Amino acid sequence: MDLDEEDVNNGFPELIELAYSGKLTLDEYVNLIQNSVWARQYKFKFPNKIEWGKIREGIAGRINQLKEEQPEGQQIYTCISKENESLFDKEEWKTYLLIDEFREGNTLLFCRNRKIYIDGMGKDPLETLYICQNNRFNAFDDEMASATVKAFERCNNAEKCRFPGYFERIWENWHVIAEIDKKNTQQGFQILLKKLEELKNELLESNKVFSIAHTEVFIQNVQKLLEKNSL
Repeated sequence: MDLDEEDVNNGFPELIELAYSGKLTLDEYVNLIQNSVWARQYKFKFPNKIEWGKIREGIAGRINQLKEEQPEGQQIYTCISKENESLFDKEEWKTYLLIDEFREGNTLLFCRNRKIYIDGMGKDPLETLYICQNNRFNAFDDEMASATVKAFERCNNAEKCRFPGYFERIWENWHVIAEIDKKNTQQGFQILLKKLEELKNELLESNKVFSIAHTEVFIQNVQKLLEKNSL
């Protein structure tokens, strides 16, 4: 803590409100946690008591914002060594771990890949399916299902012919992926199946023979994916 007492007393009330509302960067949250330790070591009392539950709520909000923003490139940030855990009290360390687990885990990667998939379905579905064969996912959710059906419906018959196979290659091993949210993914496939059956009925009314055939193949592929979870 390299600030004068007067500066801390004047600025801390505003800082803590920003922290509670999720308006600090993750690094600023780490600094706040470290300053709490240093204040205890120096026997300095902050003008406001830190409510760590509200701090964690703010951090959770900030993390959700980062998931939406999808920051690109290498992220450089402040870390606290596990060796220093004894310096922190239970609430401080629990709060830091919320940040550390997000940074060191795959959450941001999965969010980024999900966004690539959904955005790509609206632009170039086959290219997106090809690229995503090398991407990792932790779920296939309802929004991904809706984007998939809309993209398939827009495709011409040549694209519809390839679409089901490309899709299946992404998800064929979903049932054995450790990080996958099986319940959410199964629901996503069920939604996809329902929407494909609805599309097939619409195509039957207009007697679009080739599109019907490609849709039936896609339906069969999704059914096989759902059956894998019961193996």
